[in-house]
Amino acid sequence: MNIKIFKRPLEAPASKNRLIAVLEQSRFDLLLDNLLAEGGNLFTLHREVNGQTIEVIEITARRLTVPSSIYEIDYDPNSEEDQTLHILSQLNAIPNSEDPENPHIIRFSKGGRVKAEGDRQNDPKGKNGVFSLRNKRGWHITTDPENPVCFYTTAPAVPYGGNVNKGNYSHRRTWWFHQCENLRVSNIRVEGSNYTEGPLLGSSQEHTPGFWPLGKSNPEDRAGFPAYVPYWELEHAFDLRGCKNVVLENVSTFGTWGDGVYIGGKPASENIQILNCHLKWAGRQGIAMANHCRNVLIDGVRIDNAKRSAIDMEPHSADGVVQGVEIRNSALFGFLNAVAAGGRGDVSDVYIHDNTYRGSTLRCYGKEALRRKNWRWINNRRDKGGYGSPLGAAIFSYVDNVQYEGNYDPISETQSRIGLELNDCGGEIVVVNNNFVNPSRIVTRNTDRSKMMIKGNTPIFNELGTVVPQEPLDLSGFTPVYLINVGSSSAYTATNGRVYEADHFVKGGSVSGKTGINIANTSEDALYLQFRQGEMQYKLTGLQNGNYLLVLYFSEHYHTGPYQRTFHINVQGERRASDYDIWGRAGASHSLVREAIPVRVERGQLLLELSTGLSDQPLLNAIELYKQ
Repeated sequence: MNIKIFKRPLEAPASKNRLIAVLEQSRFDLLLDNLLAEGGNLFTLHREVNGQTIEVIEITARRLTVPSSIYEIDYDPNSEEDQTLHILSQLNAIPNSEDPENPHIIRFSKGGRVKAEGDRQNDPKGKNGVFSLRNKRGWHITTDPENPVCFYTTAPAVPYGGNVNKGNYSHRRTWWFHQCENLRVSNIRVEGSNYTEGPLLGSSQEHTPGFWPLGKSNPEDRAGFPAYVPYWELEHAFDLRGCKNVVLENVSTFGTWGDGVYIGGKPASENIQILNCHLKWAGRQGIAMANHCRNVLIDGVRIDNAKRSAIDMEPHSADGVVQGVEIRNSALFGFLNAVAAGGRGDVSDVYIHDNTYRGSTLRCYGKEALRRKNWRWINNRRDKGGYGSPLGAAIFSYVDNVQYEGNYDPISETQSRIGLELNDCGGEIVVVNNNFVNPSRIVTRNTDRSKMMIKGNTPIFNELGTVVPQEPLDLSGFTPVYLINVGSSSAYTATNGRVYEADHFVKGGSVSGKTGINIANTSEDALYLQFRQGEMQYKLTGLQNGNYLLVLYFSEHYHTGPYQRTFHINVQGERRASDYDIWGRAGASHSLVREAIPVRVERGQLLLELSTGLSDQPLLNAIELYKQ
């Protein structure tokens, strides 16, 4: 009796059978390892007697997946000693896996909290990071999801204050990957020292870490937010430089001085996925994409209270690129912006959809010399939380091909009422079916309206056009208390007979003036040609308790376009406008704009503070205060 064995690839026709053996025995062992192609084979066994087939047996055989190698990392989860070098030596001894389907499993199985601050003795400025890994391939770094490991630090790498310059910035990233490929990191937690429960970090002895002297806190730090300190802004939790095919899933970061996740490097980082992660209290951005990265997916991520932007796309060189970014199904809560795209390079092919957000929403600022392309902001929803800027809730500048559709953005009527700004945009622009809840403008500047589709947005007034001149204030029921000629040592009598006192009650800033200029929207040019600029504080005293209306007047006398001067307005310690832009509000230079702010006085005084924002410094022309 003979047995003939044929094989063919699965799903191939029978004509593709190939005879591989003729055996003259009924029992045999067949070594298949060298016979199996990827995807498997169908083996047909024909049993023959005297040349006649009397039985056919079909056997499907596949090459078995080679089990991944498992490397257990040794560490003491209960120790208060720094374990950086002990763990790093083990990681550097692990080889690469060249099979993308079978990565090496690197496990921190004991869970617990691990102190990892880097080699503080030999690398006090953290320039080598903590776990700095180069050219690693085919790794899966993980831990038990029910008992995840947490890597924590107790202080920044550079002491605060003193003669600290840019060359001494900390570079202490916790997980720093350089040109790594086919990498997966899951269920890992990283904690920095940039957090304290309750009041401001550094605001009192109780809430001041040992490394931070009193009086050094950023005055803008608030309860529930981290501090932003440039010296330490590079202390990221996860830093990917020139990496490819990387997945971060179910990782969490907490209280880092820098970004939760940073992506960049050269060559470009490509094919990066950030999935189901929680990034909380980052001192800079929740996720930052800088200089060179392509094809980034952010899905199911929650970013809480990032000090600056929840997500930032900002190449810092002209040849930098951030391309092919999709952000979906995420919660983006940033102190300044939900999503920002500034910088000098190209940020294009960006699709942001089905997210909730807080902060000042979306900013994409291109340049005439380097226009950005293909931005889609679709089905996103502003969550609770005030919108504190007179700028548009979403701004596109020098962007071609914009789709802004199906978004929910309940801008308060007391704010700017600008739902969307399109400045120097081109290509195909679609603005449809957005719900702004309160009447809002869609403002265009230097943008071809004939190529725009604007429909179905509710409720909208003045759908197209620049900001219209402001109507006179209705001051019925109000009595003037203080009228101040800001920036002048002399009183000013207006044409209606009201007298504006010489500048007083003020601390900070410097005075200046212009001559021979006509100011739009007013007949009182001389009043508004004097001004004070710089960070300043007005403390108006001698007031009765009650309700007041504070009216501030501004005119831009230097800059010739939007975003060149932005500053913050605080009244009674409460932020009333962030990155206020005089030119952007007025739509022109030498054009008066007015902001009327209801305020409550409880202790006989009113405090007004103007502080520097993203560009230049504050400028103020006049103050009026009325008692209701």
